[in-house]
Amino acid sequence: CPVLRMTLDLARFASCPGSSVHPLGATDEHELRELYEDGRESGEEPDFFIATQLGDDTFCGVRDEGRLVAAGGTHLYSASESVGAIGNVYTRRSHRGRGHGAVVVSAVVEQLIERGTETIGLNVRAANTGAIRLYERLGFRVHTGFFEGRAVRRSR
Repeated sequence: CPVLRMTLDLARFASCPGSSVHPLGATDEHELRELYEDGRESGEEPDFFIATQLGDDTFCGVRDEGRLVAAGGTHLYSASESVGAIGNVYTRRSHRGRGHGAVVVSAVVEQLIERGTETIGLNVRAANTGAIRLYERLGFRVHTGFFEGRAVRRSR
């Protein structure tokens, strides 16, 4: 599957603040997994979420009437390397077009910037034009493209 790697131009970061965004932690794991299941049928479910990622304190979410409708965080964060890879960004299909994704990604970026993170990137499927436009509005630029897929080791 064709994927784009995008990196944030810190000088061009356009914050998208929202009072509806809240931090997520280990106690939100079940609700986060339930949100991601919304994308299973359409093939949009984030495919690289593990509970330990919630320990980086970078996950944020938006709730509507108490229900988690959008979330995102990091796949990887390293203070010593000054790098953060944003991932697991998802908005419930019934709540798209309301700016939730932009607010979530902006909040994650702001947390990373506050920590002094110099390199902030993300990967997005090349066919996901809506997400690409959102990331570009926030200040991300395409760094490179690549193909992503699962490998199967063949036995001799």
